[in-house]
Amino acid sequence: MGGDTGGRRCCSASAPAKVIVVGEHWVVSGSTALAGAIDLRARVACKAGDSRLRGVVVSSPLGVAELDSEGSCNGSARLCGLGRALRAIVEETGAFVPASCVVKSDVPIGAGLGSSAAVSVAFAAAYLALVSGRVDLETVNHAAYNAEVFNHGRPSGIDNTVSTYGGLVLYSRREGVRRVTGLGPLEILVVDTGVKRSTRRAVELFQRNLERLGRSVAEKLIETVDTIVYEALEAIRSGDIVRLGMLLTLSHGMLAGMGVSHPSLEEVVRLALGHGASGAKLTGAGMGGSAIVVGEPGSLRVLGQVFRSRGLAAYLTKLGGPGVEASCGCEDRITG
Repeated sequence: MGGDTGGRRCCSASAPAKVIVVGEHWVVSGSTALAGAIDLRARVACKAGDSRLRGVVVSSPLGVAELDSEGSCNGSARLCGLGRALRAIVEETGAFVPASCVVKSDVPIGAGLGSSAAVSVAFAAAYLALVSGRVDLETVNHAAYNAEVFNHGRPSGIDNTVSTYGGLVLYSRREGVRRVTGLGPLEILVVDTGVKRSTRRAVELFQRNLERLGRSVAEKLIETVDTIVYEALEAIRSGDIVRLGMLLTLSHGMLAGMGVSHPSLEEVVRLALGHGASGAKLTGAGMGGSAIVVGEPGSLRVLGQVFRSRGLAAYLTKLGGPGVEASCGCEDRITG
């Protein structure tokens, strides 16, 4: 199976990290989640290979892997999910072009910010642009979701969706993606605890605990989370940061009660509230990873310094930035 790059020798793409504002974990069971892109990005450049290259070779700080058109992977296991993304693109386009791809990323790994999804989306967009000369967002999102299934077992689909489309989105398995329009970027603080965790393990624990509570309780909790999601969105629309903070802190308490918090996350929330933040919660899978903090811009800058003085990475960032972006003609940007 071959493909014609039509003179496109190299294409690159970048895709954003994400935070879940409200609704993580619950979305797997039918609730809605509110999530958004932040301005930390992963970048992938793919260069069409010469006759010596039979597959797609991916190089990153995590190692090197060679992928074939069937999605098989030889090399670093942490890159093998990209094989599933590649297979989805080949099935969609009918084209396969041997290539050399290089991955670079600003997104911390294992921090609950969707690092693997950002890389998968950027890879899918760069390779799709290389083989077809276009970037269809639905195809990119589907390919990246396949990679996320390989990486995490039973993902909600939020990470790849936000990284693909950017901005703020409402997402549910019942209604899919609904982009939220008319909102300017919201300044937030993202704090990485540095505690690595397994998304798969966190999802499995949450689901097991939800089943233990029984159907009646679970349904009421899911309904409550749905309400919190839409109230949080309205607080963002109206600029009511105090109310938004209360809703986020409440959401954090519910997630902690389901067993997916961590002492490091509890300390971040405690410090944030003790230093004038409007609210804080874990974001992503939990059990480590990152937390988000909302408050007035001045207080967030001070809080960033407080967390950094304790050895934590803290990013003052904007919620609601652009999604995946791709271009071709990048020979000067790729090595390897």
